[in-house]
Amino acid sequence: DDRRSNHNYGFLGELLRKIILCPLLNQKFPKLSDAAFVEMWAHNRPHASGHQMHFDSDDEGRGGVRNPIISTILYVSAGKSGFANVDTKNVNVVERSTGGPSLVTNQKLSDTRLATRGWLAHPKPHRLVAFDGRYLHGVVPGKGVQEGRRVTLMFAFWQDIRIRNEKGPGS
Repeated sequence: DDRRSNHNYGFLGELLRKIILCPLLNQKFPKLSDAAFVEMWAHNRPHASGHQMHFDSDDEGRGGVRNPIISTILYVSAGKSGFANVDTKNVNVVERSTGGPSLVTNQKLSDTRLATRGWLAHPKPHRLVAFDGRYLHGVVPGKGVQEGRRVTLMFAFWQDIRIRNEKGPGS
């Protein structure tokens, strides 16, 4: 299987290979080893910019909803590194990052009730967050005013997905 060989796929290829072969992710998501395609996109957003809650879906859900095996978020940068805010009341050092946390819920589109759980993942350079591709998720806007940008790469791992060469959404 070419995905498991030692071919040189460049930086992104090697990163994706490490994700696919990660024992912890394969234990949590057994179908990850069936992934044959990876969809990638990036965000470069200012501190106060969030991202609406949404479900990842092939072709924006047109023709029926199909979700990836898993979706991932890789935090490339989180703004000003090394900046800390000292809480003088509790003498704690609170690390600050640009942008709000990602919010992942356990709600699927097919559910008849709202989510019962949610997880926040705060931006931290090189942090990888992986979750069931069927789950509702988004980004909470950062609070207040702060310089810097929240840069993320997202990867959706698919068993099968149609490659579209048309113009417009989903292409």
